[in-house]
Amino acid sequence: MDEQALRTTIRGLMASGTLPTDPYAGMTRMEAGHQELPGEQCAVGQESGPQVSYTYYDGKVIHLHAACDALWRGECPAP
Repeated sequence: MDEQALRTTIRGLMASGTLPTDPYAGMTRMEAGHQELPGEQCAVGQESGPQVSYTYYDGKVIHLHAACDALWRGECPAP
């Protein structure tokens, strides 16, 4: 997917509640690295090999590629 398609997907996921509008609200843990998370898919592009993981109080876990994570944070409303 190109950047515009990813941004459109992110906005849709935020509107549906799949992605929070504030990545840090209710977050209990965030892991990021250069290693891919085996067996997981990116919540945005649905491709394997995400490098970022957010865990929330309600048990929800979101996995993202680093680029998708940056785009998501960029699409979130400013505090």
